[in-house]
Amino acid sequence: MNKMRAAVLYGPYDVRIEEVDIPEPDANEVVIKVKATGICPTDLRKYTGDVLVKRPIILGHEFSGVVFKVGEDVSDVKEGERVIANPFLYCHKCHYCREGRFKHCINLGAVGGAAEFGERYGGSFAEYLRVPSSNIYRIPEGVSWEEAALVEPLAACLNGLSLCDPKPGDTIAIIGAGPIGMLHLQLSRFMGAGWIIVSELLEHRRRKAEELGADFVIDPRSRDPVKAVRELTEGRGADIVIVATGRSEEARCTEQGLRMAARGGVVNIFAGTWPETLMRVDPNIIHYREIKLIGSYLYNPETFLKAARIVFSGRLKLREIISHIFPLSEIREGFEVARDRRGLKVMIHPEADQ
Repeated sequence: MNKMRAAVLYGPYDVRIEEVDIPEPDANEVVIKVKATGICPTDLRKYTGDVLVKRPIILGHEFSGVVFKVGEDVSDVKEGERVIANPFLYCHKCHYCREGRFKHCINLGAVGGAAEFGERYGGSFAEYLRVPSSNIYRIPEGVSWEEAALVEPLAACLNGLSLCDPKPGDTIAIIGAGPIGMLHLQLSRFMGAGWIIVSELLEHRRRKAEELGADFVIDPRSRDPVKAVRELTEGRGADIVIVATGRSEEARCTEQGLRMAARGGVVNIFAGTWPETLMRVDPNIIHYREIKLIGSYLYNPETFLKAARIVFSGRLKLREIISHIFPLSEIREGFEVARDRRGLKVMIHPEADQ
């Protein structure tokens, strides 16, 4: 057997299930048989054409699986082990890598096109993929394939929330209750938040946010979220605001986040905006109230490890945010569900058709 099925993206909305070669590991690599993989917004915006692909590509970088084959110099990973992997490939030579700020590597490569600069490996929307053995982390028994695949997005959330420097008892407002917003909600509680306030347009996502422990949930179509946050906090505002909407709404929601932040608070632009959108900001809001406006992007290897430990602890309700699971043959429907926001996290099972 030297062929596998993979979902190959050729252009906007043009994803095809094809037979391609199973990758062979180099000396320090492993090949993983993919068990579960999630659709990320970075995959979605390539599917919709908001970010154009330069050549056919196998997307997917949030995954779990079983070690299928190891390279000749790999001794610390064995065939048959249950694993996840950090999907990013660092050059270890540039200024940022030498400072230990690997997520800012100027030659950053990745599995599945998650980075555009450096080396690109085939992604997890396939039956098999290869990764460096140094990127591997073992999955303990009792953790499902789907939960393990969520380590990657949780690592990005952990990086973003850590940059906000949360304190026990802080009031945290989250704008957007999609899969990333739901991870921020649970992670905020895990890290000791006092009140958690969620603003979300879609009713089914507001209900899920309540189920997952949000203290207050706001429908921004019926109630001004800035006024609501201030009323709930006796006029102070939120200590931390996470803008987790993405798409073109991100700019408008960031403006909103600045107005709902408390004095000395932090506003984190977590998600990417596409297409490119400008926002209007009154600098006096930032100046007189000493608000910190920050961005967060990816994660360093140690943050990925910490996220894995949090997931493996079983203290988060990760299964609750997985709304759809599709076989690889139905990945187009998976993309459409994610695009239309019909559910929450969409997962793909590459071997489900067998």
